[in-house]
Amino acid sequence: MISSRVVDEDLLKEMDCLVCMEYMVPPIKLCTNGHNICRWRVQCCPTRGAVFSEIRNVTLESIARSQKYPCVNRQSGCLELFSMEHIAKHHAGCVYGKINCPLHLRKNCSWTGLKNDLIEHAKAPKYSREISKSCFPKLSFCLEFVYCFGELFTCCLQKRDGRLLCCSDEWYKH
Repeated sequence: MISSRVVDEDLLKEMDCLVCMEYMVPPIKLCTNGHNICRWRVQCCPTRGAVFSEIRNVTLESIARSQKYPCVNRQSGCLELFSMEHIAKHHAGCVYGKINCPLHLRKNCSWTGLKNDLIEHAKAPKYSREISKSCFPKLSFCLEFVYCFGELFTCCLQKRDGRLLCCSDEWYKH
């Protein structure tokens, strides 16, 4: 039995678009020499300069729709395969994807790394601390990481008109 994680590398090479260098998605057009491209409106084929026609390669489009594609984070360790309809959603949340520190705008953090390494980065004392009662009189604005119940959140605390306001956003879930 073939594993769902086995990738036909030769077929994937044929699915590379000559223009965008990503896997082709419909509509897939042909040049007069038989080369394929997707999505892009170019006049000449980058391979031999032949003109592109309006003829679609419906066979290759059918293969593209049925093909399982590896995650772009495969080199970082993600072994999952997805149809073209589901891969974009996976990429948005893949724990092997590179991200900037969520605090980079407020705290000028230049850390970039894998999403699944964010918890270790968040444990740095300058990004995470226990807020005590003694902090409240001095607190006007605070942006920190909070790790709770296996989930990592960014937490924004702000003192306004004598009230303490708090909002958070989930960044990572085990």
